[in-house]
Amino acid sequence: MNRRKIFWAGFSCLAFSLCGCAVKSPYPEVEQYLKSQFGGNFHIEEVSENGAIYYQVSQKDGEKLTFKVYPAGEEYTNKGFDDTCPLAFVTEHAREAGLVLEPGNGEKELRVTLQGFGEIEGLAEALAQIAEAYEEAGLPARFTQGTEGDGWNCAEIQVEMKDFAPEGYEPGVIRIPDTITGYHTKEEMQDYLERNYLTYLSCYSLEEIPDDVPVDKLELLQEGTNGITLEYEDHQVEYPHLDYNNLYFAQVYRMALKEGWEIAAGEQDFSITAGDQSVQFQLVFEEAEDGDLEPKVYWYPPDGSDRTLACSDLSQSNGTISPEILEGITNIQIHSGLKLQDEQERIQEIQDEADTYLLRSDVKQTGELAEILNWRVTLLDMEETKRIDTSSMYFEADDGRVFLRLDIEIENLGDQKEAFLKTIATQDDLLIHLVTSGGHRYIPVDLMGMADLTSASLEPGEVKSGALVFHIAEEIPELDDHIFLALKAGDQSQIFRIK
Repeated sequence: MNRRKIFWAGFSCLAFSLCGCAVKSPYPEVEQYLKSQFGGNFHIEEVSENGAIYYQVSQKDGEKLTFKVYPAGEEYTNKGFDDTCPLAFVTEHAREAGLVLEPGNGEKELRVTLQGFGEIEGLAEALAQIAEAYEEAGLPARFTQGTEGDGWNCAEIQVEMKDFAPEGYEPGVIRIPDTITGYHTKEEMQDYLERNYLTYLSCYSLEEIPDDVPVDKLELLQEGTNGITLEYEDHQVEYPHLDYNNLYFAQVYRMALKEGWEIAAGEQDFSITAGDQSVQFQLVFEEAEDGDLEPKVYWYPPDGSDRTLACSDLSQSNGTISPEILEGITNIQIHSGLKLQDEQERIQEIQDEADTYLLRSDVKQTGELAEILNWRVTLLDMEETKRIDTSSMYFEADDGRVFLRLDIEIENLGDQKEAFLKTIATQDDLLIHLVTSGGHRYIPVDLMGMADLTSASLEPGEVKSGALVFHIAEEIPELDDHIFLALKAGDQSQIFRIK
């Protein structure tokens, strides 16, 4: 490895002289980017490694930051587009493909407007072809990579839906090249764009679901839920794709309409009236600590007291409504699970699943590890308890139930940051269930404020210890002969024996 050192003060320019020859700035944006972010004096060193050249930049004072700056090279500009801006490459290839991309708000932003859900697949195919062409051209993906504040060099395509811009909705963004989120193929782009749009439609929009949105696509968003049952005095009604602890704002609204409850709606609020009392629910989007917009649902009690969050303690989101509030308004009992479905048939199905685990030779025990997708999972310990305490709050199990807490260590084996369990997951994502030989299946609950793993996101190579908590019937640990922790993803599965 050969190094040549240059001392540089004040960021006057990134083009500098080596042996009397002017060296092309690796990127004109680097100077402005580093100067606006950090300022100060930097030391620059040209590094030649295996025939490739990059620039090692380190801060001489201040925060002592270091960066690698990658040059573009003259050959890229000779191909007829700006080497510092993939925007030109993407725009040209989109024009050739007949794809209409309009300028966005930022310097490297583009915008495309779709007429409806059905156009997402075609757009994903076109963008994936452009991304593949960019990769085949061997072009640089970023201009700095350092201890913090990496500067990315990509075109950002914002995907909007025609006449759909409700408050809090953030259109999907595809990046070319994508060194951030990792959406490279048509399938990855299509899945992401569909989820982004359908999640808002399903959970937060009070508008009617467009006719071109397939019902099965919406149902996939709620894959793995236990469903709920509404119990009236003389009959019961099931909603298989709703989750008792995560009844989202728009889901409750549509359920109320279907049930014929007395309801009035605005753009971001609705009220339910029963007898002489009326309760209003309001959806707002508030800026979170990370700068993203967080959906929150508030309710206004009929006694005139101040509004408060409507979610339950066991909910995964502040954009949900507690079933207990709904029960108090309507005098209808709401149960987790499907009471009307053939109970014995469902129990038999789960019992058969547990029986297959008994025959497997690769079932893991406490203290052992398993690998699935990009995760290494180790089951450390387990505890059965009626109450879980944290530093600032506590959670008590419902009557007739207990918490089964599993202490687990996870490691991200992938090459990008990833959520351990997705809030809305498909069969190809990691799904975790507690399965018993008595015919019971549970999903983990998310106890807000507790260091559990349901909302964990890990960097590549990062290891994290925490817990998964299941809210189960208290007789199960004693009566059921076998209890398994099942980790599934598509055709893959890993099984731990709990009992």
